[in-house]
Amino acid sequence: MSFAPAAFAQTGTVAGRVTDAETGAPLPGAAVLVAGTERGDATDADGEFTIRAVPVGEQTIEVSLLGYETAREAVTVGRGETARVEVALSESSIGLDRVVVEAESEAERIEATAQAVAVLDLREARVQAADLGLVLAQTQGVAVQRSGGLGSGARFSLNGLTDDQIRFFLDGLPLELAGYPFGIANVPVSLIGRVEVYKGVVPIHFGADALGGAVNLVTKDLVDVVQGSASYQTGSFGTHRTTGDLGFRSAESGLFVRGGGFYDFARNDYEVTVQVADELGRPSQVTVPRFNDRYRAGGANLTLGVADRPWADELSVRGYVTDFANQIQNNALMTGLPYGEAESLGTAVGANVTYRAKVADRGFVDAVGGYTSTARRLSDVSNCRYNWFGECFTEVGRPGEVIRNRGTDRTIWDDDALARLSVAWLLGDRHRVEATTAPTFNWRTGRDALITQGTDLLSGDARLTTWVSGLQYQYSVPSGRFESRLFVKDYRQLATSTLPDRQGFSQVRYRTTNSLAGIGNVTRMAWTDRLSTKASYEWATRLPRRDEFFGNGLNVSANPELLPERSHNANVEVKFSSARGARTPWALEANGFLRATENLIVLVPENEFFEAFTNVFNATSVGIEARGRTSLLDTRLALDVNTTYQSFRNTSREGLLASFRGDRIPNRPYYFANAAARYRADSPVRRGDEVAVFASTRYVHRFFRSWESAGRRDTKREIPSQTTIAAGITYESGVAQTRWALTGEVQNLTNATVFDFFGVQRPGRAFYLKLTTQL
Repeated sequence: MSFAPAAFAQTGTVAGRVTDAETGAPLPGAAVLVAGTERGDATDADGEFTIRAVPVGEQTIEVSLLGYETAREAVTVGRGETARVEVALSESSIGLDRVVVEAESEAERIEATAQAVAVLDLREARVQAADLGLVLAQTQGVAVQRSGGLGSGARFSLNGLTDDQIRFFLDGLPLELAGYPFGIANVPVSLIGRVEVYKGVVPIHFGADALGGAVNLVTKDLVDVVQGSASYQTGSFGTHRTTGDLGFRSAESGLFVRGGGFYDFARNDYEVTVQVADELGRPSQVTVPRFNDRYRAGGANLTLGVADRPWADELSVRGYVTDFANQIQNNALMTGLPYGEAESLGTAVGANVTYRAKVADRGFVDAVGGYTSTARRLSDVSNCRYNWFGECFTEVGRPGEVIRNRGTDRTIWDDDALARLSVAWLLGDRHRVEATTAPTFNWRTGRDALITQGTDLLSGDARLTTWVSGLQYQYSVPSGRFESRLFVKDYRQLATSTLPDRQGFSQVRYRTTNSLAGIGNVTRMAWTDRLSTKASYEWATRLPRRDEFFGNGLNVSANPELLPERSHNANVEVKFSSARGARTPWALEANGFLRATENLIVLVPENEFFEAFTNVFNATSVGIEARGRTSLLDTRLALDVNTTYQSFRNTSREGLLASFRGDRIPNRPYYFANAAARYRADSPVRRGDEVAVFASTRYVHRFFRSWESAGRRDTKREIPSQTTIAAGITYESGVAQTRWALTGEVQNLTNATVFDFFGVQRPGRAFYLKLTTQL
C-alpha cells in the first residue's frame, strides 16, 4: 500500500444483515459497498455481511441485489469497533433490470489527486488469460515489447522512456526486493488488485529515482474474516499457470495472516519463420516450432502482522521465495544459429518489515525495511551447434553458444537492502508536509565455474549505495476542487568496485560518487464536477543501476564512470466526464507530455566480444495520449478506446550519435492505439449468474529498429505495422460463499505475424482456458 493519507486512516468494522423488506427473509448474494472505497462484501446464506478496515467516521453503506432497489444507510464507524446495520431491500419496479451502484472507487479517488497517474483496476483482468504485460500494454502511453512468449524478456516503455528509466514497485517496495526478480510483465495478474502508473513525476513517498515515471502494483485488500482466491490457466504452447492466496483477520486482536503463491510453465513452442540454408548453401525461409524456449517460475510469500491497534495501523513481516528458469533460444535479432542448450536461472529469497502509525492525531509515520538475496545463473556450456530444426548437426572443441566458443557457467549473487522512512504532518485542513528518506544498498559478487585459470571477471568486489530523500508541501481545499504539491528531492550515490582490467592482468579500484538535486510540482483543478485539469513538472534524475556500473561478467563490461540521466518532465491533462449517476456514463481525457532528457545510457559495442553501458546522447520525447470510455445499455456494454503518438528524437550535438541528430530513437513504437469492449448479461441458466463477452484490439504503427538516416530507405530494416485481436467469454457464478469464473479466450485471433522489437517473432494464434475461484 502506498504512503498516502488514506493509508493511515484509523479503521473499524461494519457488520449487518440484509433482508427482504416485505417478507423479512434474509437475502444472500447482495453486494454491500462502503461508498467511496473498494471495501465491500457479499451477504451469506443468512443475509449476513462483514466489512473490515473501514475508515472511521461517518460512512455510507450501499446495498444492491438483482431485482431490488439499491439501499443506502448511514453508519458511524469507531476505531477498532464494530458498527452494526440492518438493511431491508424493496423489490425493484423495473423487475430484473440491472441495479447500478454509483460510488467513487479507489481508482477514481487516486486519479482525482494532483498526481499524473493512471489507475488500472484488475478485477476483470484477473479472470482473463492475458499476462500483466498484455494488460499494461492496453494503457495509453504504455508500450510493452516482448522478446518471445511467456517468461521472455520485456521492455516497458512509458511516454518513450524505457527499462530502468521507469521504476517498478509492489505495494511501494521495489519489485526486485519484493520477490519478483524476473520483471513486471511476468508478475501473475491474479495476485494483483490494481496498478498505478505515475507518468513523468514520481511521488516522494516511493523514495526512489526514476527518469520517466513509476509503476506500483497494489495487492488485493484483506477485508474479510477469511478471504482467498485460486486460479488455474492452461492453453496453447504448453502453458500452465496456477495462483492461490488466502488470508485471515481477527477483529478482536487485529492479528492477520496472508499467504500466496504461483507456478508458471510454458514450452513456448510456437511456430516462427526463419532463414535456413539448403544443401547448396542457398538461404530459404522455413516455418519451424521453437524448441529451446521453456519457461518455469514459482514462488510463495507469507505475511504475518497486526492492524488497527492504538499503537499501529499496521505492523507486519513478509517473507518470500521465488525460483525461475528460462531457456534461451536465440540472439536479440533472431539471426544466425539458434541456441539449443543455453539457459538462464535464478532464485530470490527475502523479507521486509512494515510499520505504519498515526501520531498525535495529525502525524503519520510509514517505515519499511527489506532484504533480498538473489542468485542468477547463466549456463552456456554446450559444445553442440544446433539448427532451427532442433538438431545438433556438429560438435566443436570449445563450449559456448551465446558467445561462440566463449562458454560460461556463471553465477552472480546480489544482496540488496532497503530502508525507507516517511513522515507526514497535517497543518489544519488545508496544509500537509511530508518528508521521505530511503537508502538502498547492493553488494555483488560472482563466479564463473568454467574459469580455472587466469582472472575471473566476476571475482571483483562491487558495492553500490543509493540514497534518495524528498520534502513536499501540499495545499488542498476541503471541497477537493484544488490541490497542489511542491517538492524537492536529493539524490546521492556511491559506487565502489575492485575489477580486473580488460586484459585481466591486474585489479583496478574504482570509486564513483554522484550528488544531485531535483524539484517538481503537481497541481489539479476541478473546475466543475465534470471538468478537471492537471499540470505537473519534475526535474528528474535516474542514477545508474548495478548492471550498468558493474557489467554482467559475460559480454557487458563494467563502466564505473557513468553519469546519471536527467530529464525535464512535464504533463498537461484535461478530463471531461458525464455527471455522476448518469444513465450513460462517459469520460474523455487527453494528456500532452514532454520528456527532455540528457546523458541517456545506452549499451554500446566496444569490440568484437564486449559491450558497455555508456552516456551517449540526449533526446526529447513530445507527444499526446487520449482516452475515451463509456457504458451503454444500462451499463451492460462498456467501451474503452485510447491512442498515443510520441515523437522521441535524438537531440545530441556531439558524441557518437551526433550524426543522427533529428532521427527518431530506434526500436521505439511511436504511434499505437487500443480498443476494448465488454458486454455483460444475466445468465439464462441460473438466477444471479452472469455471462460476459469481451474483445480487444491493439494497433502498432511500423517503426525502425535502427537509425532512420542510416542508409537508403529501401534498405532499412523495419518492424512492420501490426494489428492484434483478442476475444473471449466468461461465465461467473456463485455457490454458497464462493464465487467462480470460467473463461475461454483466444489471443492473436487473426494469427498475425507479430514482432515487438529487434525482429524477434511473437506467438501466433493461441487458445486459453482459465478457472478462477474466490472466497
